[in-house]
Amino acid sequence: MSDLMALPAFEFEETSLTMSPDATFEDWFTCGETLKRMDKAVQFWIGDWLIQGEVMFPDRYSQALEATGASYTSLRAYAWVARAIPPDMRSDALSWSVHREIAALPEPVRETTIAKAVEEDWSARRAHAEVREATRDPAPKSEEPADGWKERDDFDKPSIDPMWLPKVRALSDHDLLAFIQELLDHGWEHARRRLGDE
Repeated sequence: MSDLMALPAFEFEETSLTMSPDATFEDWFTCGETLKRMDKAVQFWIGDWLIQGEVMFPDRYSQALEATGASYTSLRAYAWVARAIPPDMRSDALSWSVHREIAALPEPVRETTIAKAVEEDWSARRAHAEVREATRDPAPKSEEPADGWKERDDFDKPSIDPMWLPKVRALSDHDLLAFIQELLDHGWEHARRRLGDE
């Protein structure tokens, strides 16, 4: 993949691609293949970039939103898929969208499902249907199990000390966004560190 930008007959700008008048048909064709490969790879690249940045620069991770210009939802999806399906398990025969669907499966079956998807040339729609079928509850739940046991709906809810509210209100917009991201991605224990509440 390191050959992706080795296209000397082309000039790349943010909003354009210009071909040299000396370009051959092979140059033009190779550029088209390269663009296709880049299009299939960019979500993986961003996901891996986010994961590695989170490890190497944890205090600056939230700046990724500004650097990419992508929505938080998109960035979160890219990172989620990259974490769920590491590089050695991915297949360049499948789109990122197929990998995204397979990422929802339990970890032990992801690799075999990717192999099956490659073998059967799954589209994202097919992957969605297959994953939905694989994760579907096989038996409808009855009102009350035969043994008389009922599910509880009164589980203990985590109590959050209201003392942290003034600290959250005092955060700047940028810090508040980072706090919310950490809360969603890592839970309360991790996010409260941003508030200085160790």
